[in-house]
Amino acid sequence: VETSIEGDLDLRGFLGVDPNTPMGFSKITGTVTVDAPDATDEQLAALKGAVDAHCPMCDFLGGTCTMTLGLDCKPSEGLAAGNDEGLSAEAIGDLGAALGADPAAAMVIYKSSSKLEKGLCTSVTLPNTPHHGPYVIDEPSAMPGGQNKGPNPMDLCLGALSTCQDITYKAYATAMSIPLAKVETSIEGDLDLRGFLGVGEGVRPGFQAIRGTVTLYSSASEEQLKTLKGAVDAHCPMCATVCQPVCPDLKVVKA
Repeated sequence: VETSIEGDLDLRGFLGVDPNTPMGFSKITGTVTVDAPDATDEQLAALKGAVDAHCPMCDFLGGTCTMTLGLDCKPSEGLAAGNDEGLSAEAIGDLGAALGADPAAAMVIYKSSSKLEKGLCTSVTLPNTPHHGPYVIDEPSAMPGGQNKGPNPMDLCLGALSTCQDITYKAYATAMSIPLAKVETSIEGDLDLRGFLGVGEGVRPGFQAIRGTVTLYSSASEEQLKTLKGAVDAHCPMCATVCQPVCPDLKVVKA
């Protein structure tokens, strides 16, 4: 099995340039190529129907999930001032102004290509950043076919959400001149494997609930932190992807 997927995202939503621009993915498309030369069209259609009905990530993206992220604040005294590698309010403002003037430049197409050859272990590359990876994705040994060689897709989903929170908090704190020395995010999600395995009627395959805590190390006032959280909640791309349905359009073809 080989899968290639693309997702369209407009950076003006993240940067708050245009209030009418979606924050998360506006569209996800892709192709699943299966090495099944003897399978009939009817068999492939039945297989696609089963996968569409039971894939946890497809269900997660196409539905809505209850998400609760709390905010905690700890003093930043004693933390060394870090090098923010060119991150500044001026730089963020300049980027927002440039993308506002040229909306086409704000459109980013994220890409993923994966290949599964043995058991449930798959390798994924990200064409936009080919110098990183490939990454090994697997299932735990408790799952038949799992070899526990890497995190599973739902682990990565929560990792994407937590790191997106970190990045959005840091970016908006910088843009709003709110002191922020460090961000830590811990997130967990509830998933019932009966949905994936198709053994529980009415059980959704994807996450049923997501919750977590974002810890900010800051000397900011309570009012500043409340304002910052509001900005992050409104513009975090992964929060928007979690809370707003984006149904993947994936076609299946023979190799």
